[in-house]
Parts: sequence; structure tokens; C-alpha cells
Amino acid sequence: MLRRSIKIAVSCLALLIFTLSLAISTPAYAGTITLYEGNGGQQDVVNSYNDRPDYDGQVKPNDEARSLKLSEVQPFTIITVADSPEGGSKDDITTIKVKQKTPRDLVVGTFENSFENEYVKVEHSHNNGLDGKVSHIKITGFDF
Repeated sequence: MLRRSIKIAVSCLALLIFTLSLAISTPAYAGTITLYEGNGGQQDVVNSYNDRPDYDGQVKPNDEARSLKLSEVQPFTIITVADSPEGGSKDDITTIKVKQKTPRDLVVGTFENSFENEYVKVEHSHNNGLDGKVSHIKITGFDF
């Protein structure tokens, strides 16, 4: 009887340790991605999204966003904006890869330039311009 109780206690302890390790290693998606009507994160807010890597849809209102701010967005987040309502890559598209947790209000001042800093890598594929024409946003995750 004592052996059985010890086996149950050890199994419960192992399950508790496993559960706690998941809680520690799973990021708490509390960051925000905010699209702005003007360049440089200025003018009116178009829309705001959390950094949970599970959004793929049209930006409403359509064809207004020219820039964005990232606030405490988790590493390994990919944000893709496109002027195609379906998010296709045949026209203008910009991809933002978050390399480390962003500070509050990190500005991507335009969707029409590629650049890299310690927090993000921004890659733009130009056709006829993306600023003020954003129709689609996709938020996913990745590995370096």
C-alpha cells in the first residue's frame, strides 16, 4: 500500500513539474500591434491587434494604414501586411520579424522601406506602394 502511495505521489509531482515548465516557457501574449493612418505612427489609429500568432484577415478600415507601433511584442512574432485583401504576395508586401521583445511604442514609420535593428527585421517587396493601401494583416510565429 505504501509503495502504491509513493508511486502516485511521484506521478503527481512529475505532472506538476511538467505543467509548471509549460507555464514558464509559454509566452504571455500581451504585446500590441497598432496600425496608424499616418506615417511615423501618427494620426488616427486604424486598428489594433494582440501579438498572439493566430490572426489572418482583412484590415478594417481598408486602405488607410501607413505605419505601425509595436508595444512589448514577443520575440518570434511575424507580422505581414499586404495590399491584397487575401494577403497574396503578388503585389506590395511587408514582413516584420520580431527578434526580441520590443519596447513600448517601437515605430515602423512606413511599410515601404526595409531595415533591421536589434528588435525587428523589416522586409519590403515593392510594386506600386503599400502606405495607405494596407488591406490584409497576418500574425504568425517563427524560429530563427
